Amino acid sequence: MLLKGNKNLILPLIKKELEHDNVSLVVSSSSKYRVLVGREGQIRIVAPSNIDCDRLMELVKKSKSSILDYLENNVSEAFEGTDPVGLSREEIMDLAGKAEEYLTPLVKMYADRIGCKVNSICYKMQKTRWGSCSSRRNINLNILIMLLPEELRHTIVIHEVCHLRHMDHQHDFYNLCSSIQPNFKENQLRVQKLGDDIFRKAFGF
Repeated sequence: MLLKGNKNLILPLIKKELEHDNVSLVVSSSSKYRVLVGREGQIRIVAPSNIDCDRLMELVKKSKSSILDYLENNVSEAFEGTDPVGLSREEIMDLAGKAEEYLTPLVKMYADRIGCKVNSICYKMQKTRWGSCSSRRNINLNILIMLLPEELRHTIVIHEVCHLRHMDHQHDFYNLCSSIQPNFKENQLRVQKLGDDIFRKAFGF
């Protein structure tokens, strides 16, 4: 299946792979694949119209770690360009403190469980992402995780920790997640459903 005429089918898969919603896909007459990252975290992928969609996904997976590393080191917008409207500064600070206190031991526990080490853990408030893990073994977590039920907090931490071993979203990754939390996939759906409401209340969109 070629990219031309199938842009709307492949773009959601790219967003899922990169765990990033602010992604655009440009179908080009050029023969080159390119990735451009904006100062506010927007990702623009330019790909030739005659590229096979499977091949495009391979290229996205190969460049994922570089993209995440760039975002981590060059994009520091804690609120991704949108100020929270549903939470006071005091509530945000309270969430940040609780997140660090509660989630840090979880990250270390699950990392030990799969035999991996974390380089650093950073807490932010973001409007679309629950977390990320870079090739440098740095994990970022959204403080809004603390508004989720306890079991789902574990789900997100497990997701990011398992990226320490598998940076992609292939079978080995999901098998590892499910070996830690048997209902992991079902919980991911719950996170998505509850997350929409949490982000809407926090940021007013």
